[in-house]
Amino acid sequence: RHFGYDEFPNLAYLYMNHNIVAQFPDNFHTLNKLLKVSLAGSEISAIPQYFSKFNQLQLIDFRNNNISALSSDIRVWLKAKIGESQGNTKKFEQLFANNPICKNIANKNLEFLDCAPVCSQFCYSRNALGNNLCDFTCNSKACEYDKGDCKK
Repeated sequence: RHFGYDEFPNLAYLYMNHNIVAQFPDNFHTLNKLLKVSLAGSEISAIPQYFSKFNQLQLIDFRNNNISALSSDIRVWLKAKIGESQGNTKKFEQLFANNPICKNIANKNLEFLDCAPVCSQFCYSRNALGNNLCDFTCNSKACEYDKGDCKK
């Protein structure tokens, strides 16, 4: 159950979509170089408090999980990350579509959560669309062929 800095000292991108991650490894909090974490469809029900210490994160993808609540620390951290990224081209992106928490977000003071689906379940980021690089995960009719970056 070790998956931390000692095992992966340079890990920056973690894409583990559609794997069962019922519980985060004990030393996951030591992965202080993480930039992108994508755990869509992984049966996650809560985001650990220590995620609020991952200050370098540019993307968290928790789409299609079982998240029904956020701790106050995670709420404060998300709002701050969103605020810091305003006008930044390497904008922080948080994806929560198809989680129980997205139902009635206005009643929960969670309007800052991005609960809208991305153009397809495979396209990992809105920031990847139309960035002059053809991203195969966004190369579909639904994603307008990566907003024109890919040819039909």
